[in-house]
Amino acid sequence: MRDQYRSQVNYISNLSNDKISILILSKMLDHLNKIKLLTSKNDIEKRSNQVDKAIKIIMFLSNSVNNEYNNEESEIILNFYFVLMTMMFEFVKTKDVEIIDRLIKIIASFKEAWEYRANDGNAPENEVVNDQEPNNGFKLSL
Repeated sequence: MRDQYRSQVNYISNLSNDKISILILSKMLDHLNKIKLLTSKNDIEKRSNQVDKAIKIIMFLSNSVNNEYNNEESEIILNFYFVLMTMMFEFVKTKDVEIIDRLIKIIASFKEAWEYRANDGNAPENEVVNDQEPNNGFKLSL
């Protein structure tokens, strides 16, 4: 387990801030979709656990942002994550699935924009950074 964690940290530390951002947004979308499903089933306890998992993963990945790369850019990215996490906390308190669905759409738009940025203004390629990289079997499991 410790070796798996170490390999995850090494993998993430080699990613650019843009790729880390795409990974964070992908994880947020995954968890929000699960939260939406649990909300529709009215399973409050599991929904609460899912929110906790999502926040831990986002915090872990946010700590991986390379602060030496560009201090101003890193600060903007970290502030962005803070805003998204605050939105998650506020929106998932609701029992209204439509509100959670709106948040999912907002984050999906951010993810698409970040993929565009990561590709130097070109349309995103089919390769999407998420929790499963085909080359090394990386799976984020916090």
